[in-house]
Amino acid sequence: MRPSVVFICLIVITAACSPKNEPPFEVRGWNILSDHFENGCEVIKASQFYGINHLELSHHLIMDLRHVRTDWRRKTTERLIDSAHHAGVKDVFVWDRAFYPLEYYPEKFLVDTDKGPRLNLDDPEFWRWFRKDYREMFTLLPNVDGIVFTFIETGSRIQDQYSATLSDYEKMAMVVDTVANIVIAELHKKMHIRTFVHDQWDRDVIMGSIALMNHPGLKIMVKETPHDFFNYHPVQDYIADLTYPVIIEFDAAHEYNGQGIVANTFTQLILDRWKYYMRFDNVVGYVARTDRYGTTAIINRPSEVLLHALKRASEDTTISEDQVCDEFITRAYGKKSIPYIKPAFKAAIAINNASFYTLGTNTTNHSALHIDYISSYNRFIAGRWYDPPTVYIGHNVNKTFHYFKDVVEHLSPAKYKETGSRFYGENPEVFEKNWITPEEKINITYLNDIITQKNYAVEKAQWALHTIAKAETLVEDAKAYKDLYETFNRTLITAKMHRAAHKAYFGYRLYVTDTSHYKATIKPIIAEGVEELRSSIKAIEEYPYEVPSGQWTWHEPVIEWPKMKDTERAKTYIEFVTKTGWPSISEVTLPGL
Repeated sequence: MRPSVVFICLIVITAACSPKNEPPFEVRGWNILSDHFENGCEVIKASQFYGINHLELSHHLIMDLRHVRTDWRRKTTERLIDSAHHAGVKDVFVWDRAFYPLEYYPEKFLVDTDKGPRLNLDDPEFWRWFRKDYREMFTLLPNVDGIVFTFIETGSRIQDQYSATLSDYEKMAMVVDTVANIVIAELHKKMHIRTFVHDQWDRDVIMGSIALMNHPGLKIMVKETPHDFFNYHPVQDYIADLTYPVIIEFDAAHEYNGQGIVANTFTQLILDRWKYYMRFDNVVGYVARTDRYGTTAIINRPSEVLLHALKRASEDTTISEDQVCDEFITRAYGKKSIPYIKPAFKAAIAINNASFYTLGTNTTNHSALHIDYISSYNRFIAGRWYDPPTVYIGHNVNKTFHYFKDVVEHLSPAKYKETGSRFYGENPEVFEKNWITPEEKINITYLNDIITQKNYAVEKAQWALHTIAKAETLVEDAKAYKDLYETFNRTLITAKMHRAAHKAYFGYRLYVTDTSHYKATIKPIIAEGVEELRSSIKAIEEYPYEVPSGQWTWHEPVIEWPKMKDTERAKTYIEFVTKTGWPSISEVTLPGL
């Protein structure tokens, strides 16, 4: 529901919720993406215990500052700002991105170029209009303390706009400095610039433009990993080169790894990353995402352990995963349950890496089942950030793979590897090195490795759920235990669906291209996959309990995108496998693409 009445959610502040010591970081932040007001209040209430002094309201609230002109967005945001201030959060920011889609701007500021209409950055009148527009938007949200300003990934990219004299670096610096002069100098608010790298070009432009920025009041917010929040991606390697104070952006809600709908208790991963960044003198804090839209807020749910990990590591850099889990489980479920819940928490990363990833590459679409998603085989490949681009896979596979010569070459559909494809445009060096070929290369060895990995995920998820079941009589809060158990139950159901889909999808690709004796072996694998898919669809469609729902819809009606529902995607794989008359996989357009 989109409320129209403005009021403050009630926050009860008690001594028990107050942190004992202030961590040695200037910014201790969380980010609310969802417009679910009640969940937002729960996040704000919990912020007191965690010593949070910075809150960001983004995405479905204020993703672009222009959203303040949408009444329900502005009013919901105002309520959360007031509630956060009432709870003692010092700074509440909203997000903005430049530039907005071109239709937002008066046509008189556009010029025709060989790439189509573009904003004329050489027109002084445009900048007068831009500054006036900015001031007007801020008057509609008077209690906000600042903005997080993204200048890389935007509706109309800054570097694509027209100027006869400005370089890409200068365009970005000019926009950031113009906004900073309004926000910081005129309005006396704060401004963080948010940036991340998709490739080496992005990094060069970011570093070049930051070097030209002049406003001293800026801070830079950088993602915990290059490109996006994937488990196999490395930490950022250019933090020390940034000349402004740095804030690290973490995704505790795991956009790509299950959105808290399955077990995302990756405590060691977040500790390792945060401890790495804390070593840099220019790192002044962190901001952690607390949801991925809808009802996926992680407060009072298993993934909250990640917020506890950030807090405790900020206070004590020597703290271990065991200590973090012991403390959180004691508070959330009771000390007696630690021997059963902690091993399951610690197993979640292995389950996820063997289920949501296939030989090291994420084979979902923002957590939703989507093995044939094109980005899984180019943009999502962690090998883009490693030299050499290799990965060791345990999970009973126990092999080292080259991300391109092995993983992409054998797992990617042939059409994604063609010259002229998106992959070719974004990764030309891979083609120059002859690491991939535009042919179907799945074989029985890779099919067996994939199934081995997916079997591992199912077996580990079964073990974790069995372990959680042993804690039932030890957890006094029945509601908390039920949510914990069902989170791991959904983890198991999801792992089974992924295994089934991979059997059917990769098995069929091999079946229609392999003329060897393996067909007698492959057909039963495909049939098994189809039957297991039908069983998984039934388990989800008949799931009897309420499920958090966000960008990825596991059970309830879709909130975000129709393609984000696993059961529907699973049905396309069944159709894909059971259709007949397709002579070659290279000639097939997969359902849903």
